[in-house]
Parts: sequence; structure tokens; C-alpha cells
Amino acid sequence: DLDVDSQLYDNVYQSQSNMLVSATRILNSQCSKIPLPNFGFGNQTTINLPANNNLLGHTTLNLMLDVANLPANAGLEEGWGYDAIEWIEYQYADSERLRIEGTQMFIKNIADVESGEKKKQVIALGGEEWRGGATQAATTDRLEAYVSLYLPHSNLSSSRVIPFDSSILNRPVQLTISLRPARDVFRYSSGALTAGIVFPVLFDDAYVMCKSMVFVDGMSDSIKSAVALGSGGKYTYAYSYPLAFSASQDRVGIPRTGIGKVSVQLERFFNGSLQSIDLFLERVSATTVLEPFVGSSPSTRKSRFYPMSNVELKFSGQCIWKSDDKSDQLMNLSEYPTSTKYDIKTFDYTVANPTDGYATGTGEGYWTHIQLSQLNERVFTNLTQTGVVLTNNQVLLEFNTPEINQLTNPNPDDTCLWRVHAVYNMQAGVRVAEGSCNLVFNPPQRALPSIAGAY
Repeated sequence: DLDVDSQLYDNVYQSQSNMLVSATRILNSQCSKIPLPNFGFGNQTTINLPANNNLLGHTTLNLMLDVANLPANAGLEEGWGYDAIEWIEYQYADSERLRIEGTQMFIKNIADVESGEKKKQVIALGGEEWRGGATQAATTDRLEAYVSLYLPHSNLSSSRVIPFDSSILNRPVQLTISLRPARDVFRYSSGALTAGIVFPVLFDDAYVMCKSMVFVDGMSDSIKSAVALGSGGKYTYAYSYPLAFSASQDRVGIPRTGIGKVSVQLERFFNGSLQSIDLFLERVSATTVLEPFVGSSPSTRKSRFYPMSNVELKFSGQCIWKSDDKSDQLMNLSEYPTSTKYDIKTFDYTVANPTDGYATGTGEGYWTHIQLSQLNERVFTNLTQTGVVLTNNQVLLEFNTPEINQLTNPNPDDTCLWRVHAVYNMQAGVRVAEGSCNLVFNPPQRALPSIAGAY
């Protein structure tokens, strides 16, 4: 569903006959290392990705922590690099700015991969575990976290590998990265917090790596002359934008053995073609009283999510997607190469000061994928993609939470509070004309005619 006002170019650029591979010869060039000007916890910093006629590819944020500066009574769980990112914003030349939050980026990245082994590597590379504790022996001099930044030209699906030609823009691609305060990244018990924790102020190092490529036959293969100032040509680079949503109100859980379901109204929809929705459920308290598991934030653990069951999505009162029990987990295997489940190491929390470090357990994370279009957003093909337009205040999500006896400490005999997050996978495009750029959401095709206002 490419923008109809744009020209399709059949070379290194996306076109109807060429969505997965390049028909023009390109060669990998030197990866660019871009140090963050300010890599303190809780700070924001802005950088430009390399221009100079480079083809831009996979981009990562790399964070390093000196073990000698880590607090003895606080730890870091596996994948903490995603917790450290509050959000990123990107701007292509003079385009609008779009934002992706760290929590949504985690789900988007593990949803993109093609195997369970690849999921494990994405999480493990996302941050090495540090259990804390004064007696813990250090096996390395620093902890490392490598996070794939989800951008139009950067993702973890090997099916979407076409680079973006930065030479067609009149200004570089700009990234703004906001890092969380250390208190929201580290894990610590209430006892340790009372005893006092000296959090680090800075990362030991923080930088962005951007893979770049060049045309083998030089810039004569570039479409810069076709879309530059005075050319009259237009080009759209298609991708999927993960629009973030978090419910404003936390809900008391209702398991399958309970009466009824939890209801959450989904909002913040863009006017555009929505291909699918990824839902993930966060446990934000130990009991019905809103208090944190550990530390000062009720949502300190950003990468462990719990399974929903009996999920139903209603639009204007009409059901448009339904899964009884957990049948969606098998249905998604017909559309996804891997399941909507992942393994992740977690801490067994305690209120005591962890002299010997936190104990580590193996946990499972889940998310629920609701496919609204025929084709999922993992691959681009030369077939027309379709989606729906959903309107704010008209979309209702109903589901059941896990059984209480399926939950781990603390206080597993009480009802918990839960928070719903979502990623709306929108069809989008980087549209370039006259050297300027707009980040657009592609016009949808009409679908679901029985639903008023749907496309």
C-alpha cells in the first residue's frame, strides 16, 4: 500500500517488483560510531546519523557500565538496556518527529525476530545481568548492553534489509535519545532502599553504531537527481511504525476462574492503516494496593510481561477479533515464524538487604498479537497490504489475567493490579520530494464494510 503519489524505483529502493533484495549492487562500508555527547542517567542527547551519500542500515545503541561503580545493594536484570531507554525520537531532514518508547521497542524487536534462539540473543545482548550484593564476584570489568534501535531503516527482521539513501535528503537523519534515571533502571528491595543506595550518575560509555553502505558503481545509481530540488519526483520508503499506548488506569485482575473480564478502552489511534496490535500486560503491584514490587517506581520491571486469556477486541460494540482461552498463541504460529512467548531471567525479590546478591530465576514473558490485515508487518511484499482505521473511544479490549497461583512472590495469595500496554503497528512511509521529507501514514484500503467508518 505504497503512497500513490510516489514514484517506484526498481534498484536499491523499494518498488513493486523489488521489496526484499536490491537489484543495484551495493557494498558494506565502514560502520559509523557516534558517541553520545551526554551519557548521564536521566539525560537527553541528540545526534545525526552519517550522511555524505551513505546508505543507512541497522542502527544500535550501546551502553557500558563500570562494575566498580555499581551499588552493592542493587542489581540489573537481563535486558536492562531496554529499561534504560525512556524513548527515542527520529527526524528525517525537515520532517515531523516520531517517538518510540523503550518498552514498546522491546516488544517490537522480539516480535520481529524469526526464531526462539534469536529472541534469546536479543534479550541477552540487551544487557548483562548484575545480581548486586557486596560478596558478588565480578567476572568482567564492565557490563554491556546492545539495543537495536527500531527505525524505518533499522529492525531485527532479516526480511526487511533495504537500506535508506541519505543522499536524497537535504539534511541528515537526526536522533534524540532520552535515558531513564538510574532509580528506574536498577532493581532493589525496600530494605536495600531504606539502607541507602548510591546510584551511578553516568554510563561508563554510550554510543550509537550505524551500519552504512555505498553504491558499487558510485552515485550515478542514486535517485537523488530524481527527487532533489526542482526534479518534481517523489519517493516513499515504506515501513511499519509502532505507535505506543499505555492505559491510564490500572485494573484489578480477573482470572479465568473469576467472574467476568477486565475491560480497557484502547485510545490514541492515528488516522491511517492499522495492520495489527501487540498487547502486553504488566503486573504493577503485589496486592490491590498500588505499591511497587521493589524500589520507588510501580513499573520498575519493563521486560517481563504476563499472558492474557479470553481476549476479545470490540469496535463500536462489534467483535472484530477473539481468542477463547489461549488459542491465539497457536493461531499466531500460522502468521509468525515464532511464538509470542520468550524466556527471560528475573530476580526473586525480597525485602531484605541482599548481602549476597539477588537470587535469579527463569521467567517467561508473553504478548498478545492481534492481526487485523492479511499480511503481518514483518515482511514487505509486492502484494497490496490492507488495514483498518480504528477510532478513539470506540475500541474496547476485554481479557482475563493469570490465575493468582501462577504468579510468583511477593504475596501470591492476593489479587494484583495490572497495566495494559499496546503497540499499534501502522503502515507508514518516509516520503521525500524536492529534498524535503514527511513521515506519512499510508492511505488504507477499504475493508470490513459492515463496520461503519472502517477502512
